[in-house]
Amino acid sequence: MDPPAGEATAGELSSPEGAVAAWLARWCPYSSTEAFGAAEQRARSAMTAAGWAEFDPAQHERARQSWQTIVAERQTARCSAPRALVSRGTRLVGSRN
Repeated sequence: MDPPAGEATAGELSSPEGAVAAWLARWCPYSSTEAFGAAEQRARSAMTAAGWAEFDPAQHERARQSWQTIVAERQTARCSAPRALVSRGTRLVGSRN
């Protein structure tokens, strides 16, 4: 499936499961024709500032190396509609929950 257009909505972010599903829906699809970090930027609206600080690919050399492989191999990924289950008591990176 293609990523949703636009930022995550208040409805998507109204529960931990919704926020994770919104994040996955925007992050999972990628194409080697996109700019480095494009998928992560799509997913950013479903993240807290603290979560983004941990996830920002520009801050991680391994992410850049991985992207170089994706481009060299002309990789593309598509995903089915995401479903998320968050165990109670689990703290998500940057989560307020």
